[in-house]
Amino acid sequence: MFDLILLKLEESMKKDYPDFSLFITDEIEDKDFVRNTIVCEISEIILIDNKHYHVILNFYITKPKIQDDLGNFIVQSLDILRKIQNLDENMSFFSRKLSVEFGELRNNDVKDTFRVCRISGQFEITNPVKNILDRKNEYKPMLRLFTNKKEVK
Repeated sequence: MFDLILLKLEESMKKDYPDFSLFITDEIEDKDFVRNTIVCEISEIILIDNKHYHVILNFYITKPKIQDDLGNFIVQSLDILRKIQNLDENMSFFSRKLSVEFGELRNNDVKDTFRVCRISGQFEITNPVKNILDRKNEYKPMLRLFTNKKEVK
C-alpha cells in the first residue's frame, strides 16, 4: 500500500531532485543513511476506535555536508516537506501536522559527514486500508507500472 502512495512522491522527486533516491523500510539502520537519499520509515500503525487507521511515518533526508550549504539544505528539505503534504488525494492519505528536525550524522566507514533532516507525522490512512480489507484479497505490491504505453522501471 505504501509503495503505491509514495510512487507519486518518487515521481515528483525525480523531476526536481534526480540525484536523490527514495526507499521504504520498517526499521531504520546505519546502512540506510547514504548519500542523497530519502528513507521513509514506517514506525507504527495505529487503530483508533476500531474505525480509523493512522500510520506514523518518518522521512529521513540525507545529503553530504558541504560548508556554507545549510541554507540550501533547509530549502530543499522544506520543498520535500511540501511534496509529502501534496501526496494527499481525496483525503485518503494526509497528516494535519508534520514536524521537521535537522542534524548531522557522521559515517565512520567512508569518513563522511551528512546533513540529515527528519520529517515525521501521523498520517490518516483509513480509506486505503478499508479498500484493501473490503476486497479481502491478499495485498500484492505493484510489480510493473505502465505510463503512456511504456513500462516505468
